[in-house]
Amino acid sequence: MNITKQIRLNLRIIKLKRFLGSLSYSFERDWWERRFTQAQNRQTAVTPGKLNQVESTPRGIKINFDRAELEITFLTSDLVRLDWQPGKLPVPYGIVRQDWSEVETTIDKKDAVVTIASSDLKLIVSKDGSLELQDAEGQTLRRELPPTRTGEAWQHQGQLQPEERIYGLGERAAPFNLRANRGKKYRMWHFDAGVSRTDY
Repeated sequence: MNITKQIRLNLRIIKLKRFLGSLSYSFERDWWERRFTQAQNRQTAVTPGKLNQVESTPRGIKINFDRAELEITFLTSDLVRLDWQPGKLPVPYGIVRQDWSEVETTIDKKDAVVTIASSDLKLIVSKDGSLELQDAEGQTLRRELPPTRTGEAWQHQGQLQPEERIYGLGERAAPFNLRANRGKKYRMWHFDAGVSRTDY
């Protein structure tokens, strides 16, 4: 067998291995997705309930609801972290720094609505746990419905503005603008087909 034929044969083998790896990944992804969905369906989703009490912290506030607690922490004047409990907190891989300076905030509670603001951001928490994030000019940046907890996991739903679009997620047979495919749900994965697993 000459070298050209050998190279072609090797390339076909590599393509076949990649194809089989992609196929295996697809089956594994779908299996996990069905298993996760079934497990979620067996558990009852819990909402935070009614807002009861507000407590100040050095860089924000803690808000107690009937069935949950929300901690709002201003890391900087334009960066805020939200932690819902009980439940397992996510790994803070995106925030390595620990030496955050104290941020000056103002807190206002009126008609069971709590507002906490820095010089750059304002966060409005309604009595049912829904949230609205605004910039210093009062422009809405994000709206979230009250989260739901299933087991130790929290699920968040953001409300998009009419002009907002969603692009990406990777390796999905879908329209370029995912928002146009109304009613379809997508799950994020950290596993590339035909490539070794990557943990973020």
